[in-house]
Amino acid sequence: PQVKERGALLYLSSIFRVVILFSGIIALGAWCFPVIMLSPSPSNPAAFHFHVDQDAVALKAWAMQNDSPLVPPPRALHPGLVLVAEWAWANMDKEQSEHYQRLQTATGEASLGLLYSYPAHATHITVSTLSSFKKPDAPRAGGLSPEADAAFVAAWGDALAGALGNENMAPFELEAYKIELSAGAAFLHFRDPTDSFGRLRALVASVRDTDPELATFDDLLGGRVREAVHLPDIVHSSYARFVASSCDSPQPFVPVRASAGDKPPTAMPDTTIGDTSGNSGSVDGTTLKSRFDAAASRFRPFTVRVTGLTLANECSPYMHQGLEEGTARFFPLQAPSAVSSTGP
Repeated sequence: PQVKERGALLYLSSIFRVVILFSGIIALGAWCFPVIMLSPSPSNPAAFHFHVDQDAVALKAWAMQNDSPLVPPPRALHPGLVLVAEWAWANMDKEQSEHYQRLQTATGEASLGLLYSYPAHATHITVSTLSSFKKPDAPRAGGLSPEADAAFVAAWGDALAGALGNENMAPFELEAYKIELSAGAAFLHFRDPTDSFGRLRALVASVRDTDPELATFDDLLGGRVREAVHLPDIVHSSYARFVASSCDSPQPFVPVRASAGDKPPTAMPDTTIGDTSGNSGSVDGTTLKSRFDAAASRFRPFTVRVTGLTLANECSPYMHQGLEEGTARFFPLQAPSAVSSTGP
């Protein structure tokens, strides 16, 4: 009996040591790798993690250091090519400008320095990305001479001009109805009651698949032209990106004043849609998301009228280049007459 008791005690002692060992490993993991322990799960549904955007970091440094509209923004590593609706919509009229300024103020106060919001001249609503400035395998990232690159941009412009002329699309209205914070950006959601963006994206897909000149470039670049075309499944306007991973000393909101040679910045209004209380303490991802959601609950919908599309040469990240440099082709929407296009 004594031998059996001793064996049982040794067995229980072994189990106890294993439990202690695993508890120590878990505790060490929580101390060394807090992000892993905070990953979203049923027991931790509020956890929120985001990605610092180095292009946005550079843009914020440019914007905060330069008051002159003559100072150019940072350049992209290679240019992108995007089809956007109503580029600089926040600069189009006084009412839209005031809506956007309130949105910037609310976002800035909620984020306490973690987010950089675009100046008004960079606002846009993406129809399609045709060549990303971020991706190393994008058509404009390499493999084309300067002359061939210009011909590639012109090929997209000509193909879209012909397709839009056949579509004969009139100006239309979008309703900005909510804001959302993702791991990569803050953005506006739009309602599109006429499904105009659906029609435009179907048009881009058709051009991608059928235009002979684009097919030639696709063959030259090993299929990269067709693969590069991205058609979002939402109608949105990104307007802010992360520039810091945490904020132990919360920063007061300072509005961005720099522009890229378009309309001069205007004074910020006194009214906001954000909650400016509780500006003390460390700010992490979960805290930021909570503060942003509080601001989002006070968002006031507004309308943006789309009167034109721009095939944009995105030579600075996130459409921060000036209108003249960035306009590869402009397509005014004007029904019932056929749509024409003009160069830069």
